[in-house]
Amino acid sequence: MKFEIYQSEGGKFYFRLKASNGQVILSSQGYAAKASAINGAESVAKNAASRDNFEVKTASDGSPFFNLLSAANKQVIGTSQMYSSSAAMEGGIDSVMRTAPEATIVDLTLGNKAFFGLPACLAWLFYAKGKGLSQKTNLCHRHEMLFSSFNPSI
Repeated sequence: MKFEIYQSEGGKFYFRLKASNGQVILSSQGYAAKASAINGAESVAKNAASRDNFEVKTASDGSPFFNLLSAANKQVIGTSQMYSSSAAMEGGIDSVMRTAPEATIVDLTLGNKAFFGLPACLAWLFYAKGKGLSQKTNLCHRHEMLFSSFNPSI
């Protein structure tokens, strides 16, 4: 599974959680800043581990769906697709619980320039930049060129 960060034509940033078959399982609201969309995806990864954070709902046409809520303030951080049955929806919840905590974040707004979570040397560098560290320790030579053309201040 992976989270994809993308930007709409209207300029808002979103995340979506996709299964390995490419199906969107969970989507976000629109955010003004890309950093907020990334934080939302990280919040899903953190909050998906507990069944208590899932809210089961029914759409006006009778289709079941679910929201994932923040444990801290019970705000909706992601909404599922509409399902054909309650059993299928429960399978969606199980899938999010099992796989979201380990899902990588792919930033589609950068084209093919960067993947959050892969490879490990870049993941460390994004962490270091976020902490204000300037060393390129653990950055392999192959990715140094990539980093020099990428502005990680998102």
